[in-house]
Amino acid sequence: LKGNSMQPRIFDGDTMIVKRQNSAQNGEIAVFLIGREETTVKQFKKTREGIFLIPLNSAYQPVFYTYAEINTLPVEILGRVVEIRVKL
Repeated sequence: LKGNSMQPRIFDGDTMIVKRQNSAQNGEIAVFLIGREETTVKQFKKTREGIFLIPLNSAYQPVFYTYAEINTLPVEILGRVVEIRVKL
């Protein structure tokens, strides 16, 4: 992982083990592909209107995608984070 949006749980340089799947449950941390070019790791929350990708670091704001945006960008779930290996 590169970046600090998921601190204090995941730090820059940590390794994540990801179970490849195209769905996630509310509260799970997953890997997302945004617009076929950008990947991000965030906590997932689904609502009636769309989905929130939520950073754990309070310095960052959640990002909301409507269902129309999910389809047109697209926003895809690549997998669910099942393990984090901390770099010492």
